[in-house]
Amino acid sequence: METNRPDTVNEPQAEYGMYSYADYLTWQFEEVVELIRGKIFKKAAAAPRRIHQKASGELFLRIGSFLKGQKCQVYTAPFDVRFPKG
Repeated sequence: METNRPDTVNEPQAEYGMYSYADYLTWQFEEVVELIRGKIFKKAAAAPRRIHQKASGELFLRIGSFLKGQKCQVYTAPFDVRFPKG
């Protein structure tokens, strides 16, 4: 039995909430969370599929080789990214 599941996930429909990036830095939740537009969202726990791992690995190798010796760097693991309003 096949299910039609989309391969993309849309950003949560959220109005701006009351939490800031400064708040986020102080949190010590047991589960992994994201701060989007001032609201807390629990991150999906499912591991990426094999095809995703293969594609991201290939991209990492190619981009890493291209950037070798440059100021820019490429990373394989997630880490915090902040997009200031201004």
